[in-house]
Amino acid sequence: MGACPPARLGRFYGRAHFFVSPSRFESFGMALQEAVGFGLPLLALRGGNVAAHIREGVNGLLFDAAEALAEATLSWLAHPRRMAPYREAAETLRPIGSPSWEAAARHLLAALQGGAG
Repeated sequence: MGACPPARLGRFYGRAHFFVSPSRFESFGMALQEAVGFGLPLLALRGGNVAAHIREGVNGLLFDAAEALAEATLSWLAHPRRMAPYREAAETLRPIGSPSWEAAARHLLAALQGGAG
C-alpha cells in the first residue's frame, strides 16, 4: 500500500476484522504495531520482531510455514467465530496511544546498554 495519511490509514484498519502479516522478516513491524493499536487480532509468519507484537494464542497466532498462515486466514474468513476470542483479547491489549519517539529511543538505548555488559 505504501505511504498513507494517518486518517486514511485509520479508515483501513477500522474496517478490518483481523490483520495478516505474510512477511518472513520484520525489523520492527510497523504495520503489526498499527494493527495492535487498532485492536486487531494478528496472524503472522514467525521471524524478526513479529513476536514482539503477538501474544501467541491470546491476540493472534504465529506460523512457521506460509501454507499454515494461509489456512488460518481462510479459516478465520470462513468461520469468523474462530477469531472471536482473539479479537476480544486484542481489544483488551490495545494500547492507550502510541509510545513517543523519545520513549522508543530510551527503550533502544536501554537494550543496547544491557547487551554491552
